[in-house]
Amino acid sequence: MKPSRVIVVDDRSVDRTFEMAREFALRNPRITVVKRISVSNLEHQTEIPKAFNMGLQTNTDPWDFLAKVDADIILEPNYFEEILKAFEYDIHLGIAGGQTVNEPTVAVRGGNRIIRKECWSQVSDSGLMPVFDAEDSYIDLKAKYHGWKIELVSAARSFHLRPIKQWATDKILKQRWRIGVTSYRFGYNPLLFVGRMLKLAVFERPRLVTFVPMMMGWIYAFLTHKKIEEELRRYQRRTQIIRVRRVLNEFFKFLFRTMKRILSPQL
Repeated sequence: MKPSRVIVVDDRSVDRTFEMAREFALRNPRITVVKRISVSNLEHQTEIPKAFNMGLQTNTDPWDFLAKVDADIILEPNYFEEILKAFEYDIHLGIAGGQTVNEPTVAVRGGNRIIRKECWSQVSDSGLMPVFDAEDSYIDLKAKYHGWKIELVSAARSFHLRPIKQWATDKILKQRWRIGVTSYRFGYNPLLFVGRMLKLAVFERPRLVTFVPMMMGWIYAFLTHKKIEEELRRYQRRTQIIRVRRVLNEFFKFLFRTMKRILSPQL
């Protein structure tokens, strides 16, 4: 299963990426290559949605599904086929993505996702990607708010050429700062945010240092009043409370069953 149109956006590459992509395009009419010269050296923040929108605006063909694939992601040959099976099975599925085999996750990533057109019409900004940092998280939240499902399709496999574990420490700390800013901006429950910091500090490098940029990012967003729409922030908090209650309920049920088994007389 191949896409009907492939649009490659080259943004500040320093090797032969643009020339090589253009050579492919000359041999395959399905491929279009555009070059963007951004004014910022930042990899994230608003540069990704701007680059994506530049590619999107060059397309004039009708489409049913929109894929966003980063340059450092390699897809297995049956990737799109497996994703489209999930879309065909569930008409309420709005966003789906496959598993990165060398960097497993429980959520759909931003760099290998596919969006249904009807969902895109509700989460996009007049057909374009919203231009601000953490655009994928914003789109996911908005999709759930409008009743769309988001699914990680394990049968669709990909490989991440630049997994986080290989990043330099300073880049990881910048990413932690972004997590702090985004968590406050999206209405994350403070207790859950602390839990997220603890999880990263225990299981991922640079361990305890993680606390500093994440907390500073949260405080910065609080002081500068960086927020998305309040309606979406309230929805975020409601869904988080429901999820926490569900987890706590299952925990106490497990605890009760365990205590009952221990205290019951041995036969």
